[in-house]
Amino acid sequence: MIIALIPYITVSSIHLWSILYKKYTIKSLFKPFLMPTLLIFYCTYSETLQVFLIIALILGFIGDTALNSRKNVLFYLGGLAFLLEHLCLVQLFLSTSHFQLSIKSAHWLYYSIYIVYILLLIKWIHKNTITPMHLIYYLIGFIYMSILCSASFFALVRYNHVDWLTYITGLIGTLLFVLSDSLLFIKITGHHAPIIDFLLMVSYLFAQLLIVVSFM
Repeated sequence: MIIALIPYITVSSIHLWSILYKKYTIKSLFKPFLMPTLLIFYCTYSETLQVFLIIALILGFIGDTALNSRKNVLFYLGGLAFLLEHLCLVQLFLSTSHFQLSIKSAHWLYYSIYIVYILLLIKWIHKNTITPMHLIYYLIGFIYMSILCSASFFALVRYNHVDWLTYITGLIGTLLFVLSDSLLFIKITGHHAPIIDFLLMVSYLFAQLLIVVSFM
């Protein structure tokens, strides 16, 4: 199985190298191949194929490709693709968590931690933004991050319903996705340090891989 990951690891390594050494042409060339190589790995070695995970990876491919462009229309398309991917992840983790919706459930305390994190992130971005943003963008950001954090929340509360490896890989994967998108929002507000780009992609690549492994 590790050998089957060589294409994904190779493409990911080249992409990360291109970020560190500012080889933007190579970066743009290899980024669209990230999710297809991971999708091939999943479809080849998974005993049971999850339709929503396949759709999520395809949406990740669309998002990666669209965000390669500097055109606003494609940037918004990429954002929409990742939003839909996060909704697929919500469905995937919810379906395996057997979570019972109840305002009396102590699990909602965990979700409140995610909400506090999102509010603190938005507050920090608003205070330290280099590129001023309209209020509507903060609202969109809140909704976007809330959906992603919901996926992580349902990954968190499924500990009694899946094996240990499945649980840990899924939870860490979603948390890394939260980190990745947090760094993306920081980047959008004008913080373009190469280290942000690098950490963003490292967390993103491991997030996608761990989430895939958690459903194999």
